[in-house]
Amino acid sequence: MKPEKYIARWIAKRLYLLWQLEQLYNEVEKELPGKKLKEKH
Repeated sequence: MKPEKYIARWIAKRLYLLWQLEQLYNEVEKELPGKKLKEKH
């Protein structure tokens, strides 16, 4: 396997994980009022 191919796959995996986290965060934000979420941080 070429290094370029490996790197591309690694980046794709990371981007997909980040996207999943963003979707999850958006779902949580819909469920909770904005104030509650900001107090936690």
